[in-house]
Amino acid sequence: MQESRTCPKCAVKKIHFEFFAKFVRYWIQFILFHATKFNHIVYKVGSGASGFNFKEINTLHRAEASLYPADMKNRIYLQILEKRVESADTASLVLQPLNGFFSYKPGQFLTLLLSLEGQEIRRSYSFSSSPGVDPYPIITVKRQPNGIASSYLVEKAEPGEVLTALPPAGQFVLPVSWRQPHHLFMIAGGSGISPIFSLLKYTLACTTRFRVMLVYASRDEQNLIFKEELKKWLDLYPSRFKAVFLLSTPKGGLEELNGSAQLKAIHGRLGNSLLEEIVKDNKPPDESVTDFFLCGPPGLLLKSEMTLRFMGYPKENVHKEVFTITPPFRPPAERLPDGAVALSRNGSVESFPIRAGQTILEAAEQAEIELPFSCRSGICTTCTAICQEGEVEMYLPDGPLNSSSTKGVIQTCVGYPVTTFTKITVG
Repeated sequence: MQESRTCPKCAVKKIHFEFFAKFVRYWIQFILFHATKFNHIVYKVGSGASGFNFKEINTLHRAEASLYPADMKNRIYLQILEKRVESADTASLVLQPLNGFFSYKPGQFLTLLLSLEGQEIRRSYSFSSSPGVDPYPIITVKRQPNGIASSYLVEKAEPGEVLTALPPAGQFVLPVSWRQPHHLFMIAGGSGISPIFSLLKYTLACTTRFRVMLVYASRDEQNLIFKEELKKWLDLYPSRFKAVFLLSTPKGGLEELNGSAQLKAIHGRLGNSLLEEIVKDNKPPDESVTDFFLCGPPGLLLKSEMTLRFMGYPKENVHKEVFTITPPFRPPAERLPDGAVALSRNGSVESFPIRAGQTILEAAEQAEIELPFSCRSGICTTCTAICQEGEVEMYLPDGPLNSSSTKGVIQTCVGYPVTTFTKITVG
């Protein structure tokens, strides 16, 4: 008896239809939310993994948005519309901004301000959504051992809850020269796939000049976040998107994952020699510029960056997003002067004293002046400011950096004035 087979063209058409249906469903949701003049609406837009379940969500009338002014201490407010389970310890939160206009770039993150156990906890989570592709912003959270914030968001946060956040931030974004033919090589480990997924979706759906190669390392099939969605994107863009899944301890065979020419699944860990082999095998056929985007555990980042630099790729073409926070170096106070800082923000200027050995952020907090921050270690860039007068020395994870070499761009959480008067501007 002859084995029945699915027509490849029909399969692709089916995938296109599923994406189109999901897109239409979300935009209907979006229009209904903004058109409503009621304080309470019922969401009934599909069901299952590809759409919203039947849920009643208490929403705010547009007139009540004044309760959440956009300029109040630089806060924004977002309501959870849907919570998706991505794996046993990972969930995605679909968010509805309540302040009105909301803008972010693919690859950026959102810093949430959570009131848990009687204290304010700030945690940053990357967008897994892409503007122009997903109608709502989405962040993906992986529960961490003993993590108060991540445990709450994964286990207890529910649709209808309003979250407080700082505006989107982060420099893990597409290169400025994206209008030129470009090859993007992306390396992700574990939950590091979140900003990578944001970048690759925008790259494929909203540009025509990018080709994407993804290397995604995980423990096993169950912990491959966005596994099914990635497979669909691979089918949608077979000439521009390829992927390698590396599983250190797979639960079963790899035949299911190796079902297309664009996807290769390997049992193993990402080592220097394997990465070098994959990079060489997937070099662009022309002379396109190659940019590398790395996000994952510290060991993966270190091995990947060392391999790429050994292969001759310049530092400026290797972009990293670091999730692990390490305490920053503090310079001896006797090397620094006492002084004053003038802060310019929203057309007004206020000054505060700073003692030798204090960061700008610490001095502002002592003066009860609020500045944006999240990690306090010079990693996330939430605290970015511009030094207009004076000079600031920063102690970043990669080493010291002076404001004179960054065109005035500083990070206040690791920034120490080396002049007695410093003027900074915060957006």
